[in-house]
Amino acid sequence: MQNLIKKLNSYTKLSEPSIQLIKERLVYKTIPKGTILIREGQTARQFYWLVKGTMRGRIAPKGELITTWFATKNMFCSSMPSFIMQKPSMESIEALEDCEVYCLSRHDVLKLFKLTTEMSSIVRQMAEEAFVHTLSRTYEFQSLSAKERYASFVKNYPQLLQKIPLGMIATYIGITQQSLSRIRRTK
Repeated sequence: MQNLIKKLNSYTKLSEPSIQLIKERLVYKTIPKGTILIREGQTARQFYWLVKGTMRGRIAPKGELITTWFATKNMFCSSMPSFIMQKPSMESIEALEDCEVYCLSRHDVLKLFKLTTEMSSIVRQMAEEAFVHTLSRTYEFQSLSAKERYASFVKNYPQLLQKIPLGMIATYIGITQQSLSRIRRTK
């Protein structure tokens, strides 16, 4: 939990009473590999902090699974549009390995808004960070070659190279697995 509080403090310094309120609402869970935390069409009601493990967001247009994001140790994840808007999710969330998480329900997030002055600032900054990340991904897809997108993946997620199948990496960077194999051979 120490890493989570440290991350929250990096957004806005939390008072001790606020830290206690947050800790009281966090629920620790273990999630086995292969678990689908939320399926496309369900509404996200939980927000997760990964203590251990790897998760991914995935969509399945035309039946083909495409990875939209990865979350690893000490990262937040959820189906954010669904969590924020309380509408059906366009993606599923899958545990790629055994995970340990702290969960915070939407109900508790809203309650924390009312009970702490810092929570609004933290969530605003998290939303800004997510927005910038999304724009960066969009710019990469529009301006970088497949080889450059792979290099960016390696830079941002070096710990995943030996953990996850190449097919997931390929769909994340928007190429076929065969193209990714060719790129990796030329390195």
